[in-house]
Amino acid sequence: MNGSWIRATQAGSRPLLAILVLHGCGPIVPTALEEGRSSPQVDLALDTLNVEVHALWVRISAVPPTREDLILTWELQAETANPFWRPSVISKAGGRSFESPDTARVWGNIARVYDFQLVVSATTASGDFAIDTLAIKAPHCHNPSRPTLLCNPARSDGSRLRTEEVP
Repeated sequence: MNGSWIRATQAGSRPLLAILVLHGCGPIVPTALEEGRSSPQVDLALDTLNVEVHALWVRISAVPPTREDLILTWELQAETANPFWRPSVISKAGGRSFESPDTARVWGNIARVYDFQLVVSATTASGDFAIDTLAIKAPHCHNPSRPTLLCNPARSDGSRLRTEEVP
């Protein structure tokens, strides 16, 4: 099959695409090059706030790239071996829809004696998506046989994306 290459260019720019012209194959319709998506994803942040002695507050904040509806979903897994706190294992999940970009109003508190992992995802109506994980290890009890109200005598291990030690 005999063919030749033709370059389509704009004045003063580099070649945009190449078209192979085949003799006897009918009309050729050029196609545009697909470009990667340049808009940013949802800006999602998980922050810890030390505002109480026995509890650690977590703020979830998400900002979509454009002003549109946003849905946040979260899943919390927490555990402690401290005999003064019950339940020893907490598992919660939830979600909330927002009609404005101000999502920093979502708050939650967790007792400091729990090792926990919080996974949050944010989805917009246009399909933008972000996910983040916050993992916190409770302070370790210096004497596991005599725990205080603010420490975890047994620590759970596991891979965490981001781990912060709570003082």
